[in-house]
Amino acid sequence: MSKRFLPCLLLPPAWSVAACGPWYLEQVGAVGEPTVVEIEPPDELAFGAVSPAASPARLEATVSAAGDGQIALESLVIEPDGDGAFTLGPDPSPCVISSGEEVVVEVAFHPDATGTYIGRISFHARVSEDSVVLNRRLSGTGCNDPDQDGTCGAPLPGWEPFGPPDDTAMR
Repeated sequence: MSKRFLPCLLLPPAWSVAACGPWYLEQVGAVGEPTVVEIEPPDELAFGAVSPAASPARLEATVSAAGDGQIALESLVIEPDGDGAFTLGPDPSPCVISSGEEVVVEVAFHPDATGTYIGRISFHARVSEDSVVLNRRLSGTGCNDPDQDGTCGAPLPGWEPFGPPDDTAMR
């Protein structure tokens, strides 16, 4: 009768060998959920129409850690910045965000002319040993403001109002 001997594996107490199917290592005793970087809003910071004569429009993005660990927010980058139309407020990076905590990131939009501006803010983070880059689109429109009063909706060149109603046309 032959005897088979399995090699002995020395493993840390937090690891065990699964006995069914192919051999693999499984961590036991791990607590909670994996840590995930969450950013609100989930897709875009849309500034809408802003007059070049107005003060910069400001929007916020919130970065948080979901799960039971921490994330390291290493840097924030705005690119392409639309000729400086999009700017970052006070930069909180680098910082560590624990589960249940959040960091607010402010982005400002100040167009220098009429037209559409598109950019991106990149959130460079580290979760455990993994580097993560999450992007959010930035968009805004420099509106027409010929009287430079800081309000949008001024008439475009060549537009003529109808004037007062002409009640003689109804007779």
